[in-house]
Amino acid sequence: MGTWASGRAAASTGRVGVTGGGFVGALLLLAACVDGAALTETTEITGANKLTASTTDATTTAADDDSGSDSEGGSSSSTTADDATTDEPAGYCGDKIVQADEECDEGSGNAEGGGCLPGCVKNVCGDGHKWSGVEECDDGEDNADDATCTSACKRNVCGDGLRIKYIEECDNGEENSDEGECTSDCVFNVCGDGNVYLGVEECDDGSTLQGDGCSYECEREQVAFVTKDAFTGDLGGVAGADAKCQEAAKLGGLLPWASGNYTYKAWIADPDCAPRDRFPHADRPYRRIDGYELAWDFDDLVDGDLEISLWCTEDHTYYVDVDLPVWTAVEPNGSNSDDLAGSTCNYWTLDGDFFFGRVGNLRYGDTWTKWLKNGQWEARGCNSEAHLYCIQIDCIAYPEYCAPDYCAK
Repeated sequence: MGTWASGRAAASTGRVGVTGGGFVGALLLLAACVDGAALTETTEITGANKLTASTTDATTTAADDDSGSDSEGGSSSSTTADDATTDEPAGYCGDKIVQADEECDEGSGNAEGGGCLPGCVKNVCGDGHKWSGVEECDDGEDNADDATCTSACKRNVCGDGLRIKYIEECDNGEENSDEGECTSDCVFNVCGDGNVYLGVEECDDGSTLQGDGCSYECEREQVAFVTKDAFTGDLGGVAGADAKCQEAAKLGGLLPWASGNYTYKAWIADPDCAPRDRFPHADRPYRRIDGYELAWDFDDLVDGDLEISLWCTEDHTYYVDVDLPVWTAVEPNGSNSDDLAGSTCNYWTLDGDFFFGRVGNLRYGDTWTKWLKNGQWEARGCNSEAHLYCIQIDCIAYPEYCAPDYCAK
């Protein structure tokens, strides 16, 4: 039997030969793959019956293991490969993944007006960033319940019960009312603003003038004036005289600050009802339209003396030092004069020169203070002209006296 031959020459030829045993043969022993490379091994048997092996690695170089020794009858080799590692990309704001140092992350949805800000922090009231659709406003550190943007990031508006400093005078919320302390415009209800403060003001005509039915203190007053026009004794009766006063008040702008609250009647004798019974005994001042006071109340009006002469017309014309006749036929105490038919142009229905009516004298000064001329009546022909005294009646306080035929007697 032949013997195995070993030798580098045989390994270099890539063949294995067998001698001495009378045969020469070749064996193709093995092809192997190490680390993905082709390994070819050829063994030659020589006559000495020795085996020589040659190994070729096309892509790698065999390396001794750490011990540096081969086992008997063969050789061993080892190949070392570094472990493969893959680094994950670092997270960032906007990747829609909430990192440890982020409060939120909505990716492309991060926005100044959104719930998550560009810095990946939550949008909260007070940060100065208005969250669209959620917050009405956000002024940051300036948010306050007395500022334009409240601590709840809502706009501070009149009626919410929160007063805006330097802008709203008051805000009582649902209790705001033009008839209350704080109006619907969040300003205090004051005399002269045109809003009647119930329980506090009797009236409010939007001004602070006297002599227009509502005083500068918003108390009701009775206004009196003398007509600018003069009329014959045929006044159309007492009702006609009242209508002339009413018309003069309209033309002069004296009609009520609230329509229908006042009426004006003529201070003339009435066979059915004297002035003291036709007019309410008001416990309020009687004033001329220029604001000057004629009397403190009705009793003062008919006590025989006025505080000042009634010489101011509905359009603020003043008759100074001028003697002008005024139809009256009324005693200083407000009662009718005697002989009514003969002193009232037949109850203010005739204008002939054979009939007479009694007149007072409109004159500046103390001489005319008793509805008379120097304390005495003067008779005038009914075809002559004279003026009328007109006095206001508050139809809210004294509704019955505003009825055409009412008489208190």
